[in-house]
Amino acid sequence: MFKRIGLFLVLLWHFCASMADDGFAYRGLMVDCSRHFWPKEFLMKQIDAMAMLRMNKLHLHLTDAGGWRLEIKAFPRLTSHAAWRTEENWTKWWTQGDRRYCTAETEGAYGGFYTQNDMAEIVEYALNKGIDVIPEIEMPGHSEEVLYAYPELACTGEEYGCSDFCIGNEATFDFIERVLDEVLQLFPSKLIHIGGDEAGRQKWAQCPRCQALMKAENLQTTAELQAWFTRRVGKYLESKGRRLMGWDEIMEGINANDVPNYVVMAWRGVERAEEAAQRGFDVVLTPSPQYYLDYYQDAPESQPLAMGDYSPLERVWAFSAVVDSLAKSPIGGRILGVQGNLWTEMVATPEHAEYMIYPRLMAIAEAGLKRFPDKNLQDDDGNFLDCEELFTNFYRRAIAFCDTLRSMGYAPFDLRNEIGQRGEAHQQVQHEAIGKPVRYLQPYFEKYRGGGETTLTDGLQGGWSYNDGRWQGFISRERLDVVIDMQQIVPLRDVCASFMQFTGPEIYAPAEFIVSISNDGEHFSELSHQFFSVDLSKPYTIQKLTWEGSSKGRFVRIQARSGEHGGWIFTDEIVVNAISSSNTCPKKSANF
Repeated sequence: MFKRIGLFLVLLWHFCASMADDGFAYRGLMVDCSRHFWPKEFLMKQIDAMAMLRMNKLHLHLTDAGGWRLEIKAFPRLTSHAAWRTEENWTKWWTQGDRRYCTAETEGAYGGFYTQNDMAEIVEYALNKGIDVIPEIEMPGHSEEVLYAYPELACTGEEYGCSDFCIGNEATFDFIERVLDEVLQLFPSKLIHIGGDEAGRQKWAQCPRCQALMKAENLQTTAELQAWFTRRVGKYLESKGRRLMGWDEIMEGINANDVPNYVVMAWRGVERAEEAAQRGFDVVLTPSPQYYLDYYQDAPESQPLAMGDYSPLERVWAFSAVVDSLAKSPIGGRILGVQGNLWTEMVATPEHAEYMIYPRLMAIAEAGLKRFPDKNLQDDDGNFLDCEELFTNFYRRAIAFCDTLRSMGYAPFDLRNEIGQRGEAHQQVQHEAIGKPVRYLQPYFEKYRGGGETTLTDGLQGGWSYNDGRWQGFISRERLDVVIDMQQIVPLRDVCASFMQFTGPEIYAPAEFIVSISNDGEHFSELSHQFFSVDLSKPYTIQKLTWEGSSKGRFVRIQARSGEHGGWIFTDEIVVNAISSSNTCPKKSANF
């Protein structure tokens, strides 16, 4: 009975959505097929779910260092060699192994690829569901597997050691155009994605051919060289009636008055989307962390290993308000739509992939359909709903959608048993250093400044996300080294601070924790110097380090140092003479 009710609610949502505005032209999902290869049946199954959500773009990340995944008849080594690697576990292969490729016959080989017949079947299946399949053929960076198979296209001419195509080599463009010719035969999509992100560019500065090209074209920087490359590929696609799409790095090196006909996929935040639209590019919103489906969706220690930050359903849903704001702004006409991205470095099975995609994709789908959280929405009695009530309404529908998916053989995240935000983030801790000035003997990193110089004594503790505005990050040589001025000599009985360890982005717990006191702010005496063996096998932990005792002083100095592994130090609040904690905000509080 419950499953039938859930299906009814989903169908009702689908009917109401179909009667509304058709939404943005672009409502997409990206699946990374390079880090882990997904059978065509898996992709077709996701196409079915996308159709339920009225999504219309499936973006396949087909090539990257993890392996080449599409048959190209002109270059058979792409699939006979570059589609296979020596280790299935991507993390082990990438960070601990030798990053070697191999053939299918090699013992322990992992990989696979789509034949052209396979891909034609996927594309036709999607089109019948109203979904375009957009291929991504990564260039000029993230191309290690290509340059292993065809090392003559690398600046060094070697099988290993290069991630970027040699732009000064005309053979590079012969290769790219012949690959694209076969791609265009398979994919009717108007948009063709070339990646364009995170190119290293270092080899170009040392390569005689690249340097000669830069001189001939009067290019001053390697960013301009990449822009020249992208323009040439874009013109080739235009000659075939297609349009180039890429990650937001494709804007780099382009003259401000020169706007090629690209679609920019803005992944590095709303600021990149605004920049692209203001410069005249069409934009798809796909920001990290909100629309990155490889991020943790619940308390990290309770979840399978994930790649990045904490991005629960509520955070994905709340971003709809930002999408709405951009759509209604003067640059709104440049916003083509939205997309969720499932990168698969840490996602190795179909069940894990579906667990990460659903139900967060439902929130993205509703943003794509322009079903934004409406502050003026009323309930049946005419009462206006606040943000929390709006999310509760959506949450209820998301649970029903998950139940329906589960009855159909999918493996979505279990919303019914969601733990939710870190408990400490809902409490304001009371202590005697609140509001006291902090002197930074080592600077915080500006991108992870939290609330600036008041962050460590504002009484607010961080949540599961290191990027939530409450945690403060340190990467300077001595990491955390601050002095709190208590403004008078006071008895001291305890000093503590919480530290995050999140090994994915190289945030580690301290190897040393030092508490010192002073009366003049210059000459300090140590109260405690603790040493720790940092357990790098724990991908995510938050631990509290404490000094307790009896002393007096005006200035309290707190230091936290990294071990030999280096990395970041992140802390959220330094508590001096703790008093109490009080619950000051509700469990769920979407920000508008």
